[in-house]
Amino acid sequence: MKRITMKDLAKEAGVSVATVSLVLNKKASHLSQATIDRVERLAKELGFVSNLHAKSLKTKQSQTIGLILPDITNAFFTQMAKRIEYHLTQAGYLLLLNHTDGVAIQEIMAIKRFKQLHVEKIVLVASHVSTYHFVEEHRLNHFVIFLDRIITKPAFCWVGSDDYQGGALVARALIAHHHYHVLCVTGPSHFTNVQERLAGFREVYQQNNHPYDVVCLEGDFTVDAGDRLAKTIFKHPYKAIFFMNDLMAIGFYHACMEAAISIQEQYAIIGYDDIEFVRYLSPPLTTVRQPIDAMARRVMHLILDEGEMHEKLPVTLISRKSLYAKREEE
Repeated sequence: MKRITMKDLAKEAGVSVATVSLVLNKKASHLSQATIDRVERLAKELGFVSNLHAKSLKTKQSQTIGLILPDITNAFFTQMAKRIEYHLTQAGYLLLLNHTDGVAIQEIMAIKRFKQLHVEKIVLVASHVSTYHFVEEHRLNHFVIFLDRIITKPAFCWVGSDDYQGGALVARALIAHHHYHVLCVTGPSHFTNVQERLAGFREVYQQNNHPYDVVCLEGDFTVDAGDRLAKTIFKHPYKAIFFMNDLMAIGFYHACMEAAISIQEQYAIIGYDDIEFVRYLSPPLTTVRQPIDAMARRVMHLILDEGEMHEKLPVTLISRKSLYAKREEE
């Protein structure tokens, strides 16, 4: 006999999966009594048994989730952690956070520690191939949910955004402003999201049938990288720049301020992520917005065993004044 899931119960009750979870976890004080009564009545009639509750009785596990991040000082990951915690708290979970500095052995040690703590699932932003191998070798494919990473192996669970689309959006925006000679400041070249963003970016230029040139400079997704690479950028004739995250763009803004260089007059700049404060830069930063809240909600669905194993979400270009530098000479 098929086990009744939260999704089945939600469909019968005419409510969302999140609402069912709130009712079953006694977190529904803000909902109408009629809704609470309907969900509880149907749960009893359909013979629903909470998977999390049954697991807790059997294994003594608490409703805790482990989140492993490479850099908690990166505002993108801070915003992501905040939204994940919000959605998990609504579903009755406690979030435990581990910061690894992007060190492979630290990622693996964090997985081991969370297993010892009997967390229900681990959400992981991995920085190294060895971490994927560890998860695969120890058959943790359904215990670990990879975040902000798209993995080709079908057995892995992951939630990410469409990096290829993001790179393509940047290229189209630059071409629309007649920029065919571009500096691309990437993250570490072995990161799959870097590879996908660059592939989408190059594909659009290649299909445009106009002579172009893209020069890549490798950074590390930090503010310091943008500040440090500014010296090289200042010497380069190309004035259109694609920074593969907002933090590196912020570092470049700082270097320009120190050198008394007007970004508005000299450069056309696009970042990536749309972290909270880039709209307040001068000029406000054009950037690719990643769907942080939607990604967090998908993570919650996977934890509740209600989501698809692979979730790739679309991104959006947010156009601001940093894109409107002088066009290239025709």
